[in-house]
Amino acid sequence: HVCTTAQSCPPPSVPENSLMTGSNFTYGSKVTFRYPLTPYHFPAPNKTRECLSSGQWSDSSAQCVPRSCGPPPAIDHAEPYESHQLFGDTANYFCTDGYTAGNNSKMVCNAEGVWAPPDGEEPPRCIANFCLRPPQLPHAILDSLGKPKYTSDSEVSYKCEEGFVLNTTATLRCLLGGEWDPRPFDISCMPVRCSKPDGIDRGYVSGSDYNFGAVVAYSCDKGFLIRGEKRRTCKANGEWGGVLPTCVPVDSPSTARPTASGPTTIRPPATSATRATSSWVMPSGPASSTAAGTRRGVRAARPCSVRSRSWRRTTWF
Repeated sequence: HVCTTAQSCPPPSVPENSLMTGSNFTYGSKVTFRYPLTPYHFPAPNKTRECLSSGQWSDSSAQCVPRSCGPPPAIDHAEPYESHQLFGDTANYFCTDGYTAGNNSKMVCNAEGVWAPPDGEEPPRCIANFCLRPPQLPHAILDSLGKPKYTSDSEVSYKCEEGFVLNTTATLRCLLGGEWDPRPFDISCMPVRCSKPDGIDRGYVSGSDYNFGAVVAYSCDKGFLIRGEKRRTCKANGEWGGVLPTCVPVDSPSTARPTASGPTTIRPPATSATRATSSWVMPSGPASSTAAGTRRGVRAARPCSVRSRSWRRTTWF
């Protein structure tokens, strides 16, 4: 065997933008390359080269390559478009129909291998340029076309059912971003309210609800009767329906109840051949007698009322 002296290797070539660690170039020595700036790196394992006995450095395809950020992140209602995914590359986003891009529509692959918005910018976002149909509200009617969506700057209005009034403005405006102003649930239809019902002399009113449709009842004190309607209802115009009743004494002529038929006036028989078997009653005055019997009120100047209308024919002697 012939022994030869190992040769030293010449200084190795240093890849662009990289730094070399190691200054011994003799046989068996190694040098390491590194890139001090994060956007670039050496693909493993080609970071080290060794000085061979031939005086040449081991083969290496080591070179600094840009970092990869991978696929750009997903943005709601947008599709990204990018040509590369390496450091310095840009991904542009395009919003789908019905949405508009905000102030920024780009993401950049940065030195850390992460997609990020340009300096001073916010991440891309797609803003709705429509509003969904406002919701139905209690006792409210949406005064607009029955569309599922409304474009930005569109206006719709609410109106209330009969007997209800709005608590605020009735008009909504669609803002960019899909929000209504004011918010629909800030609007409500409140029931019309009547004033406190009038009281009545010698009586009282029952009921504490004075809203539209509410009913109050009137009653009289003991010894008095109600004349008129006992109940009044709060109407849509805020007034109480009906007429205010009154209370009158129980023995008042206005409270007397008529009989089924008035008193019957009966005059005495025209001849002596007829005798009344009924008793006669005269409101006042003395009684008179005859040979055939006693009859009350025959000679009375005023009419008499009869208790019975039953008669029988009798012969007088």
